[in-house]
Amino acid sequence: MVDTVKAIARIGAVVVATAIAIGGWQLGWWLKTSATNRNAVTYQHSSVAKLQNLISQIDQVDSRLIDVNTSQSEKATLTPQKSALVNQACGISVGITAPLPSTEAAFVASNC
Repeated sequence: MVDTVKAIARIGAVVVATAIAIGGWQLGWWLKTSATNRNAVTYQHSSVAKLQNLISQIDQVDSRLIDVNTSQSEKATLTPQKSALVNQACGISVGITAPLPSTEAAFVASNC
């Protein structure tokens, strides 16, 4: 009888150890997936914020380009600056997988 109890205790210990190992592995997998998803969301938000910033800069350049007080020499330097900003914004927009906010989506549709 004592040997039977010891055998059952050993089997129980093996089952518990196996359950802990499998549970720990599953927990580790879940934590890695959660961290990856969190990083992806952070990257998306960061990219959208960069895109919004670039669109704001492009709007400022556009304002200076249409301002009658802006000299022709300054307009000559603003035009390639605007082009570079648009290229940069379009490059960032390619990496954004989530639906863009309406303003950013309109910019991308008309410029990229």
